Amino acid sequence: MTRVLSIIHKMREGEVTILQIDITPPTINEQNYVEPAVFWVTLKKGDSKVLIKLSTKEMAYLIKHLDVALNEALRKEQELIAKSSERRRQLY
Repeated sequence: MTRVLSIIHKMREGEVTILQIDITPPTINEQNYVEPAVFWVTLKKGDSKVLIKLSTKEMAYLIKHLDVALNEALRKEQELIAKSSERRRQLY
């Protein structure tokens, strides 16, 4: 999970951006064992791209933290819209 926390921290700092997420779905192999799903996440870091492999558990953790960040951003955006509307009202 430290890898995922590192990605989240770097995203918040603006160091990396998620460009793409691909999934290799779970399958049953020749020995009848389940091969778990694999998530391939393409990150942009500066001018380079990095491909990382995440397990289902790691991807769930990343999504959970992205959801929290999204809700924080939406709340902040709504606060700024309200302030902006109030300022415009006061000007007129």
